[in-house]
Amino acid sequence: EGISNFGFSRNGKFLAISLAAPKENKDKGSVLLLRNLIDSSTRTIGNVTNFSFNKKSEFFAYIVETGNKAANSVELYNLNTSVLKVIASDTMRFTNLQWQKEGEGLAFYKVFKDSAFEEENA
Repeated sequence: EGISNFGFSRNGKFLAISLAAPKENKDKGSVLLLRNLIDSSTRTIGNVTNFSFNKKSEFFAYIVETGNKAANSVELYNLNTSVLKVIASDTMRFTNLQWQKEGEGLAFYKVFKDSAFEEENA
């Protein structure tokens, strides 16, 4: 299993590792390992397409996207208390996960198709 992406929390206590998905994988995301470098525990999260630590290393946010779109979500994991909160859940996709500069706010897009929309060439 290869590593496709990784990132450390600013305080150096956590490491997030995104594993490269097998080519036959029908789901959009890949397996993500969230490793606590203090106690050596690992949390395994499936179907992750995007992830980010906040500036204060208190929270870890990530986007889950499945092939059947039944369980797409944006989730927030408290690194201090191990409490997981689902911020948003829908059959539509979520993208562009971004923390506010100080790490207090989180933003993302919900992507949907509008069949009535027609783009004009400028």
